[in-house]
Amino acid sequence: MQSLKRWGFVGLLVLLGIEILTLAPKKLGPGQDEAAISKSVQEAEILPQTKPSQSPHSTVTTMSQVMRGVHLVETGQGRKEWELDSDYAQGFKDKGIWKLKGVHVKFFGSSETTYTVTGDSGSIETETKNMEIEGNVVTTTTDGYLFKSKSLHYTSNPRTLVSDDDVFIVGPKEIDGQFEVSGKGLNAELDSNIMSLKKNVHAVKSISPGKTMTIRSNWARVNSKNSEAHFEDDVQVDIENMRMTGSKADFEYEQKTHLLRSLNMVGNVKVTDQNHWASSKRAQVLFASNEFILTGEPRVIQDDNELRGTEIRFINGGKEVRVSKARARVDNNEVEERKNKKAVDQ
Repeated sequence: MQSLKRWGFVGLLVLLGIEILTLAPKKLGPGQDEAAISKSVQEAEILPQTKPSQSPHSTVTTMSQVMRGVHLVETGQGRKEWELDSDYAQGFKDKGIWKLKGVHVKFFGSSETTYTVTGDSGSIETETKNMEIEGNVVTTTTDGYLFKSKSLHYTSNPRTLVSDDDVFIVGPKEIDGQFEVSGKGLNAELDSNIMSLKKNVHAVKSISPGKTMTIRSNWARVNSKNSEAHFEDDVQVDIENMRMTGSKADFEYEQKTHLLRSLNMVGNVKVTDQNHWASSKRAQVLFASNEFILTGEPRVIQDDNELRGTEIRFINGGKEVRVSKARARVDNNEVEERKNKKAVDQ
């Protein structure tokens, strides 16, 4: 009998030891390096406990495990890939998955960019380390971006943040105003810091006090490091009374000031305002000098008069027009009307 009591006490200590390691994984010994800490944390919090040799007392205890105040760190290729905190976690050993509540996770991208994601709930696969975060998902980056979605999925290979939901993105604060973009579906590549919106893209950008530019397209890509944005497929840009349409549009920023420098549009470009209709293969807007340039067989039509050249440049918001190697076609009826008006005035 004494022998049985002794072995039962030892078994209880073993179980208590495992439970303490699971519930308090942060209590690691001194002198451990980051890799060792990460390995210990993952073993303590993700890997299932060793089943005791005796028959289990409950099906629930063998199939699931509950923890509170979970902290996980994942490393790969000698660097930290993500760091997760969760208020509550329940692991299902037979499914290889942990269900999470109160999720706060940092994903470490390239060039020291960090993506911090919070959500109401989530899950993580113990083998692949893929994650799902759901409910009021908010992502912020150290480059100044913020985006919101109903859900967000992390894949470990390749390292991407993906959402099929409606996504709203706010760019960094700038002197000339923030860039706000919305669309359907997000793909953020952590190793390149490139964010793509898959369809129904709508963007708004302040370009000067009281002047706003709107952009629509079926697809867009943003580089979070330099804020350069690319829009593609049925692009439409509206600046006050002017509308530009084309196949592709790129927005470039000054590297030092981070001010919007230019808009470059290509592919069957069409431009309209209250008085003109224009077309070309390429168009460029220079925001600092308030110039608009058409190249690639450009032509401008006002009423029935047509102007062609190798380059047509609108200066000071269109108040002045300069044409390189100009060729004009003037409506004869308008010329005759001007002659008659001049004769009457005399």
